[in-house]
Amino acid sequence: MHTNRIARQALQWLVLFLSVTAVGGGLGILLGWIPLPLEILPGSLFADYTIPGFSLLLIVSGLGMIATSALRRHSPLGLPASFLAGFSTMIFETVEIVVIGWHWLQGVYFAVGLLIAVLTVRLWMAEQRGQQRPWATLRPQRDG
Repeated sequence: MHTNRIARQALQWLVLFLSVTAVGGGLGILLGWIPLPLEILPGSLFADYTIPGFSLLLIVSGLGMIATSALRRHSPLGLPASFLAGFSTMIFETVEIVVIGWHWLQGVYFAVGLLIAVLTVRLWMAEQRGQQRPWATLRPQRDG
């Protein structure tokens, strides 16, 4: 269907955007390009920003890259990897808000993760309906 093709392309661009910007964010945190105050970390799970930086770089970006590649190749892993990329982004942003507080950019990325997850579920459901459709159209022939 035309709508599913557009949704799949949108999903592919969203996970590509997510993975590229997560690389930049992860490297920015780890290399100190993004200055983050250590004063807000006492009482949290983190002594510094190493674990969050690596989580952003390896988990969020890694899942986004896997999803992008799988979607481009029309692999069966494309939708599950996309969902994991979106869901991991929502988890990452939620933890970040709890640990360091609210910033508008966290809301943007949470929304991107949510949009990826919703698009993924929508496409998966459309594919499931499409796989069942040929059987649903078979009807017994009436005599007479």
